[in-house]
Amino acid sequence: MTKTICYMQLRSFGLAVGWLELILFITLTFIYGENLLRYGLDKHEYKYHFVYGTGLNMGDCFFFALALINTLTSFLLILGIKKGRFLLLVIWLINRGISLLGYFIISSLEFTKFIMSNDDVHYNASCAILQSQALILFNCFLVYGIYWLLKEIKDSNDQQHRLDTPVFSVSQESRPSKLDFNAYVHQYKFQPSLFGKDFPDNEDTDKLLEGS
Repeated sequence: MTKTICYMQLRSFGLAVGWLELILFITLTFIYGENLLRYGLDKHEYKYHFVYGTGLNMGDCFFFALALINTLTSFLLILGIKKGRFLLLVIWLINRGISLLGYFIISSLEFTKFIMSNDDVHYNASCAILQSQALILFNCFLVYGIYWLLKEIKDSNDQQHRLDTPVFSVSQESRPSKLDFNAYVHQYKFQPSLFGKDFPDNEDTDKLLEGS
């Protein structure tokens, strides 16, 4: 089981990823939110983007929602690490898995464009492919680290649960003593297998019970 990532403990690695992503996506949320407010309040700006089909307004809506979702999952990642709730890390992993699928689709589309296009757009398509591949590798690295952190937290919770669960057991080598002889006699009536062969049989035990 992996204990460290880049010479960092898994917990420290997870917290570093969570805080850096939280700061990044909060910043992006404000940026795209400010753009949406500007386009929504300025009719001339909105009309220009709508008429000329630049797609900036729709793109800002998409990236604003994406940044907001990633902000939430980053916060849940930090909370899950601090509270020891591995299910919160599962939410982050699911969100990152969806992102990886999106990067893979983008990379596939750009690769198709690279093959079918002429030389003029080869450069842009190749840059987009390299960017998508870099994002895929980087996110796979993050998923790898958070997965092992999740496993570590889950194993720790399972171990703690086992320690907190009381275990009741009676030794089969138990023998009656003079101080608690009557208690052993009563127990023998219900669990005779716990005692040795030298313990009184049922008939003698009944006599002892009558006299106790």
